[in-house]
Amino acid sequence: MTSDCAVGQWTFVSRLPIMKKINYLGESTLVPLELKSTINLPNTGFPMKANLPQNEPKIMARWEQMRIYERIREVRKGAPVYVLHDGPPYANGPIHLGTAMNKCLKDFIVKSKSMSGFDSPYVPGWDCHGLPIEIKVDQQLGGKKLQMRPVDVRAECRKYAEKYVDLQRQQFKRIGVFGRWDEPYSTMTPQYESAVVAELYAFLEKGSVYKGLRSVYWCIHDETALAEAEVEYENHTSPTVWVKYQLRDDPAKLDPVLKGKKVFTVIWTTTPWTLPASMAVAFHPDEKYVALGWRTTSRWTRVRVLSIQRLRMAQRILLPALNTSSTSPATWMKKESCATA
Repeated sequence: MTSDCAVGQWTFVSRLPIMKKINYLGESTLVPLELKSTINLPNTGFPMKANLPQNEPKIMARWEQMRIYERIREVRKGAPVYVLHDGPPYANGPIHLGTAMNKCLKDFIVKSKSMSGFDSPYVPGWDCHGLPIEIKVDQQLGGKKLQMRPVDVRAECRKYAEKYVDLQRQQFKRIGVFGRWDEPYSTMTPQYESAVVAELYAFLEKGSVYKGLRSVYWCIHDETALAEAEVEYENHTSPTVWVKYQLRDDPAKLDPVLKGKKVFTVIWTTTPWTLPASMAVAFHPDEKYVALGWRTTSRWTRVRVLSIQRLRMAQRILLPALNTSSTSPATWMKKESCATA
C-alpha cells in the first residue's frame, strides 16, 4: 500500500497481491490473487446463504404435495390420543405477533406429542361472532350502516369474517403450523351452528334450561352484549351492608317458642349494588342455625336467625346496638324454609 499527497489530503491506494495463472495452453498471465483459493475449505452441496424468503415457500409446497399432515395421522392411527383444544382467534384481521406466538406454541406441543408416539390431531378454527368483527365492519361502513337493515349488516360481518378466515389460514400455514387446514371449523358455518342447536335441544329435553334473571353487560354505543373479559372497571370503594330478610313461613313450624314473633335472617354483603336483584336467602340443610331474640318491653317481639358460626360476630356487632343479648334456644332450620326481602 502506498500513499500520495493530493490537495492537502492523504489518498490511500491499495494494491492487490498478484498471482500467476496458467491456462491449458501453458500460457501464463498475471491476475489478482484469490485469497479463498489459498485456504483449504470444505465443499458443501448447499449454499451458505439460506435465502429463506425464496426457499421456505418451496418447502411448504413440498409438504403440501406430500400431504405430510395426513401421512402423520395415518402413521399414528390407533396410538393413544392427545387432543389440544384450541381457543380460536377472531377473524377480524391479519395475524399479529400475539396470534402467531399462540399458534407456534400450540404447534410445538402438537408436534412434540406426535413425535412422542401419540395420535395428536390439530383442528384449527375461528370465532366469527362478537364485538371485534362488528367494530371493524362499523369502521368500514361508517355512516352507511345507519341506512342498512340489521340483516344486511350481519351479511357484511359474515363477508368480512370469511375474508380473514382465508387470509389467516394461509398465514398460519406459511409459518409452518400443521393442522387440518382443509377442514377447519368456524362458528358461523351451518354445521357448527346446527351442533349448537342440537346441544341446546338436548338440554331442553332433560329439563336443564330455565328462565331466570342474569346480569348482561350491554354496550350502548355498539348496541351489543359484552363478555365479562371485555369490561374494565375503575377503582371503586363500596360500603358493606347488613340486610334483614323476613321469614315468609309460620315461625312456629321451626320451633314453638317462635310462635307469634317476627322472624328475620340477616346477611352481610360487600356488593350492595346487587341487592335490587336479590330475591331470597337460602339455608343449608346440614348447617345449624340459632335464633337471637330481644325485648322491646317485657316480651320478645323480634327474632334474628343466624348461623351458629356467625353467632359471636352478631353478638359483638348487632346486639350491642340494640341493647340486648337475649338468646333463644337453638333450632334447626328446615330445608324448605326461605326468607325473602
